[in-house]
Amino acid sequence: MEKLSDSKIKSLKPKEKPYKVNDGEGLIIEVKPTGRKIFRIRYRFEGKEKTYTIGNYSVYSLREAREITQ
Repeated sequence: MEKLSDSKIKSLKPKEKPYKVNDGEGLIIEVKPTGRKIFRIRYRFEGKEKTYTIGNYSVYSLREAREITQ
């Protein structure tokens, strides 16, 4: 799997429905139809998949989001 980069994130265009792009180790970026890009972390708790929202790409850099996942 190819890791995300700032240029790749900036090139992600909104679609009709929200979609997600993986960075690895549970970090994903979700692109909304409005163009908003949100960092999220996927994890498992008691056997169920959960999602934690870090925040908007405009607020958190890719490096900051990766540091939070560590």
